Amino acid sequence: MDKQVTFYIVDSSESMVVSHNDRTLANVEWVSEYVVDEMANRVLYDRVSDKVGVIFGNQEIVPIESPNQENIDAVRKAARSASICDGFEQMIINALGSIETHCKKLKFSKKIVAFTDKVPTDDALLAQIHEMSSSSGVSLLFAFVDVPPQEIEQLPGAAVGSYADVAETICAAKPKVIKPIHLYKGQLTLGSPEKSHLALDIAVYPATKRATAPTAHWVYGPNGQQVKQIRDHLVEGQSVEKDTLEAGHLFGSEIILFDRIDETMISGGGPIRDPGLEIIGFVEDVPAYMPIGSSNYILGTEPQSVLGISALARSLYERELVAIARFVRRSGSDIEMVSLQPLITQEVEGFLMNQLPFSQDCLALSFNSLERDERQPSAEMQDLMDKAVDDMEIDFDSQSVANPYNHRIANFLKQRGLGLDAELHITLAEPVSSTHVNKAFVDVFDIQKVDRTATEAKDKENLESTAGDLDLDELLN
Repeated sequence: MDKQVTFYIVDSSESMVVSHNDRTLANVEWVSEYVVDEMANRVLYDRVSDKVGVIFGNQEIVPIESPNQENIDAVRKAARSASICDGFEQMIINALGSIETHCKKLKFSKKIVAFTDKVPTDDALLAQIHEMSSSSGVSLLFAFVDVPPQEIEQLPGAAVGSYADVAETICAAKPKVIKPIHLYKGQLTLGSPEKSHLALDIAVYPATKRATAPTAHWVYGPNGQQVKQIRDHLVEGQSVEKDTLEAGHLFGSEIILFDRIDETMISGGGPIRDPGLEIIGFVEDVPAYMPIGSSNYILGTEPQSVLGISALARSLYERELVAIARFVRRSGSDIEMVSLQPLITQEVEGFLMNQLPFSQDCLALSFNSLERDERQPSAEMQDLMDKAVDDMEIDFDSQSVANPYNHRIANFLKQRGLGLDAELHITLAEPVSSTHVNKAFVDVFDIQKVDRTATEAKDKENLESTAGDLDLDELLN
């Protein structure tokens, strides 16, 4: 995200320093709530590179500088004691001059937000404002207070709107815009790279990401000073640098060290994975509940790949298909199965990538009622249920546990502990397969798929017939 400089200009004419429409706050104070909220957001999200300026009437309350507690308090104080001052258009010209002086040699995204309760009518000043803003690359936004929508006129080179709409964003949750740093840069291939006839240079950028809560820091109570936690690594009483340390595991009283290849095999259970995005097939639809995690954009990085991505996206869009791909972010990282949905907009053509679960995480089965005697479980049902429960039990003996990671690291520790130079042999415990159990459940318990539409219609019919038998007058009296 680019550095921003924003100038807030608040008209303090006679009608703006009094309250209207049964509000307890004067218009100037009402507008200042939004200005204060925007400045506070920049402090909260640590936007130290952003600059803010504020003008009330003919007084520059905050020069162009980073927002902080001091200048936020100055804005609130100025709003409570604002004096009557005309010349709203001239304030905008002054702000444009300040931005030009401050940002002449710096790369900023420049914006002026002006608040007033009257539509400017001085054509000469409006033309001057338009010329100055266009030459300086400053975007203008006019937010009109208590001006009916039908009276809001388009102004040259500026966006216009109602302050009532702007005020609704005060203290509302706002998405945090982050710098577009690519998560992956490489090739999109059709199948494995060695056999693919299609290879497009792409970059993956974040589209949506879960926001994290602001981090709390330890402070020293009396003075409010932040505490820095320093962790020393001691070897026989001597402090050592963390970079000189290695990770190890205990085997009895000995420390077992793994090199990088060992660690990769422990975490991945195989050779180092090469980064890549490989399309393995196409499906007609991906259910909305299936994607997990955040969403990412896939865009071409070279002119030829931009055209290729656009053509592929349009082809899938016209055929109403979604691509399924195998994704490895970086060397040695986990394999992810992802869906690539065509993204066709006026600005860009590419794909929207979402992670998919490898397989179904939970299988819910509905059993028939066993309340009646004739539906008591048979011996075959009982044996099948016992077998299912036994299969789900976990034996914590490392030789038979189904968790591949636990079993793998146990083998590594044993072999490295018995001989550090011994060749590593990986024997994985096979996870229990429940396919035959699931099929037997369907056959023995006569499990059927319920038509939800028919069930809802039947419930509605029963409800209506019950309601028809009620005497509401008798119940209420």
